[in-house]
Amino acid sequence: DLSVYKALFRFHTAQFQVGAQAYNVLNHPNFAPPNNDASQPTALGLITSDLGPPTSPYGSFQGNLVSGRILVVTGRFTF
Repeated sequence: DLSVYKALFRFHTAQFQVGAQAYNVLNHPNFAPPNNDASQPTALGLITSDLGPPTSPYGSFQGNLVSGRILVVTGRFTF
């Protein structure tokens, strides 16, 4: 995950920031466990699939529905 913010406006103790948060920036796969079926010796230890991430920026209930790169643009006002 990556977050970048830039302060645009400052007045005494108040400031306004604009930024972006990027999730799954490198977009790497999450591999499934290797095959452990000894009755298939050619497939023993072979990884044949990948898994969706267990959580996303939108919560853990999404599963692999939100599995790509996600960019969220945000604004912050702190005082």
